[in-house]
Amino acid sequence: MRSKIVLLARVPDGRGGFPFIKIETCKKGKLTRPTPPKNATAFYLRYSENGKRRVEAVGQNIDQAFTAFCNKEVQREYLKRGMDVPAFAETDRLTIADAVKKFVAHNAAKGRAKSTQEAYQRTAEEFRDHCNRAFFQDVSADTILEYMAWTRATIATRASGDRDGMVVSRLQNLSALWKCVNGKRGTFPLPWADWPKVAEKPVKTFSNEDVAKLLSFATIEEADLIEFSLSTGFRSGELCHVRYADIDFARGFVNVYNRPEWKTKNGKSREANITLPESVVVRIRERRARHGITEDSALIFPNAKGKVQSGSRVVEQLRRVALRAGLPNAFPPGTGNHRFRKTFVTRIAKKYSATTARKLAGQNNLKTTERYLDSELVTQDGVNDIHEGYANVGK
Repeated sequence: MRSKIVLLARVPDGRGGFPFIKIETCKKGKLTRPTPPKNATAFYLRYSENGKRRVEAVGQNIDQAFTAFCNKEVQREYLKRGMDVPAFAETDRLTIADAVKKFVAHNAAKGRAKSTQEAYQRTAEEFRDHCNRAFFQDVSADTILEYMAWTRATIATRASGDRDGMVVSRLQNLSALWKCVNGKRGTFPLPWADWPKVAEKPVKTFSNEDVAKLLSFATIEEADLIEFSLSTGFRSGELCHVRYADIDFARGFVNVYNRPEWKTKNGKSREANITLPESVVVRIRERRARHGITEDSALIFPNAKGKVQSGSRVVEQLRRVALRAGLPNAFPPGTGNHRFRKTFVTRIAKKYSATTARKLAGQNNLKTTERYLDSELVTQDGVNDIHEGYANVGK
């Protein structure tokens, strides 16, 4: 009698073990897409071959596992009838699970910012687990639309966001997945015309009065961070990794450099010679003396142990100052220190040009820079230059 092929799942038992649990694949005699047990970690096929029992791993995705189960059943049937077994060209068909692994490894190898890697991975894994497809090549526009519907129904929005905005953000992440797998010419299944349309929100920047409020409620340590942020437009991760050696105190400018353990968001050092106001140069020099720092390699804004702190911790410091200053919406959750960067970009674009602002802010293209601009400030003649407007605010 021919042994049956059984689809199994490994499930944690709460005591450190992972026993096999049989998954039903037939209902009323008909093959039916199975429902995996809760907390299943991986799937397997169990069958006998040449008199020996075999257990074959078939991945962590239930659709991928079910496809392997069906293929094995078909092969068995062909063998029973004495026919040549068809070759399932799965080597040419990439599973979504493997595509996600490739994408995650690719982003790590590119040295993308940790937050970017996490966002890409989170979206890719959500899509893998909820798209109801096993193979990458089987994903169609309808598959993406189904995922969009699932996203709208299940993903919570930021306090400052909306569901369409969150859907678009995830579609952008998936587009990056397609580009990684298929190359730069890889076409995303869903045409741009079918993407949700999100209205552009007005860019919010800090006025001089806002900055004066922040500084008046800040400690000297917090004021160092605020003035340096406004004068450089650094991302939160860049603030965490900037060192005294990155500042040319004699000429009054600062650059952003990759480190062996850390890279900028676009993976490139930014030797743009960002000019610091004289007052900020003096402030950072005084900060160094106040903390008794002798090593040029020391971090300017470390944690309490002198080590690199997280970008979220930096933003939380800024948020606490804003709350004390009566500016509760200055740094909404999930937006990082973008408002400082938008203020910096807007003032530089006003004084010089958007091209200069793009270079100093380390942005890849002008389209991104334009989204950071406060159009009202850029078109008004009376706005102060970043150096004039902020160097002595609150003094």
